[in-house]
Amino acid sequence: MTPGRRLLTRREVEGRCRLLGVPAPWGAPVPGGERSGTPGPPVAAGDEALDDPLDLALVRSARAPVHLDLDLALRSPGARPDAAPLVQLHAWHRWEGRAVTATATVGGRVEVGWFGIERWAGELARALSVPGSEPGERAPGAALELPHDVVVGVGEALATDRPDLTAALCDRHDLDAASRAAAVRLHTAARGRARVVTTARDPRGAPRVGLLSWVLLEDGWRRLEPVLRASTPTVRVVPATPRDLAAHAVRTLRVVTANGVAA
Repeated sequence: MTPGRRLLTRREVEGRCRLLGVPAPWGAPVPGGERSGTPGPPVAAGDEALDDPLDLALVRSARAPVHLDLDLALRSPGARPDAAPLVQLHAWHRWEGRAVTATATVGGRVEVGWFGIERWAGELARALSVPGSEPGERAPGAALELPHDVVVGVGEALATDRPDLTAALCDRHDLDAASRAAAVRLHTAARGRARVVTTARDPRGAPRVGLLSWVLLEDGWRRLEPVLRASTPTVRVVPATPRDLAAHAVRTLRVVTANGVAA
C-alpha cells in the first residue's frame, strides 16, 4: 500500500468518523442515527467505495483485530515522580492484515498515518524518539532485576517523602547498595515513561490484553519486563532503543493470543 499521513483537528477526525459510521480511534461513540452533512459510504459497502485514503485508514482502524495503544509522558529532569508531565503523546495503532493505521495526538492536533506492516517498527520507534534518545541509541550497562514491590513501593515512598519506607523495602529483600540506588534512580532520574497496551483475540475469539512499560532515563530507554524468580514477582530492567518496541510488542501479542500473531 502507498503510505501517507494527514494532520487534522480532533473535531475533524470525529466528524469524518461520524460520516463513515465508525468510532474514532480513541473510542468516541457514533451517535445513533445522527449524522451531519452528506452521509459517507457505509462500511459494509467495502473498501472499493472509499476514494480518500484517509477514509479507508479510519475504516480499517475501526475494524482492525489487533490494537496497540501508547501513552508517552515526558517530564523535566529532576521533577518529582508525581509531577505533571510537560508533554503527553497518545497514539492508537490498529493492525489489519498487511496494513496499519496509526493515529497520534499531542495537544489538539491529530496525525493519522497509514502504511504497510513492514514500516510499523519504524513508526513505533518514531513515537519514542525524543531528544537524547534516537532510534539507534541503546542505553549503556547490563540488565538488572529488582523485586516488583520494591519498584512500586520506592515510587510511592518518594512521592510521599518517606525515605524510611525505601530503606525498609530494600532491607526486606536484602538488596545491595547498587540495587538500592538503581531502584531509586528509576523514579528520580526518569525523564519520561511509556505505557503500551496491546489487545488481540486468542484462537477461541476471546479478547486478550498485554501491558508494556518503558522508562526513559538520562542515558536512554529501559524496558521493564515482569518475571518470576523463586516465586517472587520481579521486574527485569533492560536497556533498550525505540526500535526495540515493535519486537517487544509482537512478543507480547504472541503470548496473549497463544502464538496466534505473526509479523
